[in-house]
Order: sequence, then C-alpha cells, then structure tokens
Amino acid sequence: MAEETDMVQGSIVLVGKFNPGIFAPAWFRMNGLINDAEFEAAELEVVHPQVTKFKIDHMTVTVETGKFQIEVTSEPLIRMVDIVIGAFRDLLPHTPLNAVGINYIETWRMDSPERRIAFGRKLAPVEPWGDWGLGFDRDKELVGGMVKLVMQQPFRKETPGHLRVDVTPTETPGRPSAGVAVAVNYHREVDLPEGDGSRQIIQIVMEQFDDAMRNGKQTVEKLREFANLLELK
Repeated sequence: MAEETDMVQGSIVLVGKFNPGIFAPAWFRMNGLINDAEFEAAELEVVHPQVTKFKIDHMTVTVETGKFQIEVTSEPLIRMVDIVIGAFRDLLPHTPLNAVGINYIETWRMDSPERRIAFGRKLAPVEPWGDWGLGFDRDKELVGGMVKLVMQQPFRKETPGHLRVDVTPTETPGRPSAGVAVAVNYHREVDLPEGDGSRQIIQIVMEQFDDAMRNGKQTVEKLREFANLLELK
C-alpha cells in the first residue's frame, strides 16, 4: 500500500526584482516577521548582494536578485503566507513582482519496490520504447524506467499560468526503494505595471494559497489511491 508519508512541504516562490542583501535574519526579526527565539536559532548560510539564504528549524528562506523563495517542511504551512504578506504587502509594497508559484510537495513510501515500479509503468509505459524499453526490466536489481514525469495544464487564456505536477521516484537511506515525491505547482503570472503587478501577486497569495494547498493534497491522494489499487504480478 502507499500509505506512509515521509514528508510534507510547501513553498512560495515570488519572481521579480529583489535586493538579497537586506533579507538577513536580523531584518526579519527587526520587522516582527520572526521572533527572538527564531532569530537565535537561525542558521545563516550566506548574505551577499547576489544571494541570501538562511534556515530556521523547518523553514528556509532563499533570496536571489530575481527570486524570493520561502519553504516550510512542517505544519503549519500557512506560516509562509504570513511572512510573504508581512514582507511584501506591509513592508516592501513597491518591490517589482510579476509571477508567483505556490507549491505543495508530499513524499511517501509504498509497501514495496514492486508497487512503485508498477506505478511508474502505468504512468510511463515501456511498450512505446520498443526493444530499448524491454531492457528496463532485464535486471531485477537494476530496474530502469521513469525518472521524472511532468504533467502541465494551462489556465484559461485570460489567466496566465498553469498547474504543473511532477512525479519523481525517491530513495531514502536504509529504506526500501519504494518512495515517490509528488510536487504540485500552482503558477500565476501578471502583465501589469510594477506597482499594480505586485499588489495583484500578493492578492493571489492571500486569496489562493488555501485552494492551492487543498488541490495539491487532493492530487496526491488520487495518485496514492491509484497506486494502492494496482495489481502486482
């Protein structure tokens, strides 16, 4: 069965123009986005005009000149929204933003490598690959096949963006080779003047984060159900 969840993650990625050097942990504490205990626990990797990156417990913030990313690896995932709103609606409302990605990622383990292989074979059949495809199953200890599957559905023409799902086999040290990671990416773009575009991007985060997380969880659950119903040879 595909029942044991290893990790649930969420992230928000803003695309625009940023000054990475200001986004040090001290700036987040000074502006009330993290508390004193979180500031003391922060693991600073780099602060540079081109990139800043630090970690606090289950949260990672990475800022480059063209991208701001915040990732959380434990509930409550909504914490990301609080920080994004505090930073870019309340403190830096004039930061140029033109796209946002809201991501839900779940990694789980099936009951056996055989189920994971069967799952991969259903999503990416080997038959269309002819004689080369036959070699995927030639060696039981070195099974080949799907390394990554990407499905993407565009939104309506008047709503630029897409919903993308990545399915990837995973390996966990000391555990059977039966892991799968599913990443659901809700991506929106705007083509507006900088100020209006930034306001709309933050509005998207505020209004659509919950739906993006809910849709991500539903997508993962459908794939889990599908995997559980597979008949193994």
